[in-house]
Amino acid sequence: VIMSLASRAASSVPCSLNGRRRHRQRRSTTTTSLLRHAADIDVALKAAGDSRDVVLTLTLPRDVPRHAVRVNIFKTSMRVTVDGMDDVALEGDFPHAVDVDGCFWDKDEATVRVTLEKLNRADDWGLTLERDVPAPGDTTVTTRCFFDIAINGKRAGRIVFGLFGAHVPKTVENFRALCTGEEGLSAISGKPLTYKGNCFHRIVKGLTLQGGDFTLQN
Repeated sequence: VIMSLASRAASSVPCSLNGRRRHRQRRSTTTTSLLRHAADIDVALKAAGDSRDVVLTLTLPRDVPRHAVRVNIFKTSMRVTVDGMDDVALEGDFPHAVDVDGCFWDKDEATVRVTLEKLNRADDWGLTLERDVPAPGDTTVTTRCFFDIAINGKRAGRIVFGLFGAHVPKTVENFRALCTGEEGLSAISGKPLTYKGNCFHRIVKGLTLQGGDFTLQN
């Protein structure tokens, strides 16, 4: 599959290279979410990179007896509920798997402390709570570019990209220039600085198109 590329601001130049078409079986994907907690519960996370343990400390809005707290820990997720609370105290998926046999919890007054044992000590648990996910940047579309696609020399359609120039201006400018080819030749390789003529070296139906085969350096 050959890509004939140009930005919307430039005229499209057809590509004459021969490519190949490859299909692979569609992968199954599962949507997951990080740990999220009820609004009236404070959660502190301790996840030192060199430690085997990840510690979650939940401060409840009021003291409750230990038997009113239920903590369910699974290999890739957990759930904490408290009798009398309308919302689930804490639930969601872990960023990495845990060794369930090494996990435990205890309670002291209005505080519930959950200790998770990493299955792989080297795993990074820095981003574990949903609240810590950075807010999205400015998603205003400032520039539009397109790829004209040809399969075995026959035009197959166009992919249009809306680029977020207010959020990542340098990345957008680089991408736009690679679409138009306006930067000419690379001073290092002597090859054109453009997407034009690149092929999709991997196609997974319904999931992804990957272009620019670094193995063949094209």
